Amino acid sequence: MTRAVDWTDCDMIEQIPGKVSGRPVVRGTRILPDAIVNSFDMGESLQDLRQGFPSLSDTEIVKLRAAEASGVNVFLTGDQTLPFEKNLHGRKLAVVVLSSVEFPILREKIPLILAAIDRAVAVGCETVDCGCFNDKPAFN
Repeated sequence: MTRAVDWTDCDMIEQIPGKVSGRPVVRGTRILPDAIVNSFDMGESLQDLRQGFPSLSDTEIVKLRAAEASGVNVFLTGDQTLPFEKNLHGRKLAVVVLSSVEFPILREKIPLILAAIDRAVAVGCETVDCGCFNDKPAFN
């Protein structure tokens, strides 16, 4: 499971078309908030983050972590019936369903899959059409 954060409710974040390709950034900077929370998740201390992002205060870094904690969990699955079988109402869970789980097919569709994860919203479901695996030889 991975986490997609909706930064729109965080007053520290802005999205400006043309600035870092329109991705969410810490207001007045080009710092991606995901970079901060991912570094923290990978074990960096507050002191490490402060050294890596000297333009941010401890309070700002902690506030970004709190905003991230209110994000959406994204469940990536190949089970195409899951959205119809489970009641996801009231959960901070988005489901991204893949039409295939075969790596040779998925490898070609990674940008589509990542885009679906980035678009994920709570209690949402999106299917990514990756094609299907066909190991049977074609008849001539």
